[in-house]
Amino acid sequence: LPPPPSGKRKRMDIRPDAGPFRLAVDLGTTSIHWRLLDGTGHEAASGQALNPQMGAGSDVVSRLAAARNQEGRERLGHLLLRFLQRVVSDVGVPVAELCIAGNTAMTSILLNKDVAGLCAAPYRLTEPGGRTAELPGLPPAWIPPQPAPFVGGDISAGMAASGADVYLLHVTTTPSVSYVTRTDGFDCGVMISASH
Repeated sequence: LPPPPSGKRKRMDIRPDAGPFRLAVDLGTTSIHWRLLDGTGHEAASGQALNPQMGAGSDVVSRLAAARNQEGRERLGHLLLRFLQRVVSDVGVPVAELCIAGNTAMTSILLNKDVAGLCAAPYRLTEPGGRTAELPGLPPAWIPPQPAPFVGGDISAGMAASGADVYLLHVTTTPSVSYVTRTDGFDCGVMISASH
């Protein structure tokens, strides 16, 4: 697989005594965005680049096909680890911990988990998230919850960051979301659908 372009980086005035520093990573299928936060939660640096796995395809289906066997999954996972190790090294201050939020496919590949359950119905997760992972050459990494086979940590982390209390109905109908929202006193209801 060819190396990705170096991407964009923005570095603020980082004071080494402003830690502990934490790195927030949005692990997307196409691109990876990261933000270094100082001890007060303010941005100290940020960057983005194409996902180094792009040589295996630019979409989730291609990536899952490449990761179905152990060798392919390890190769793709190694590309992500190397990228993250380089980001941590390049920020120039000790990073105490990471938060890596991605869709279920990218998260499973990073953690070298079997992706067969994401490749065909009935879909199932092998990595539920909601835990700290130990990854080679990296600080401890919080993996946000992966609520359902195609509702990953990218969605759950975004909802948590907004301060929302989130309840998952799982596979259901659009009218049932409307009904539960009204009868159970929720502020809003969201239906994620591929059919309309």
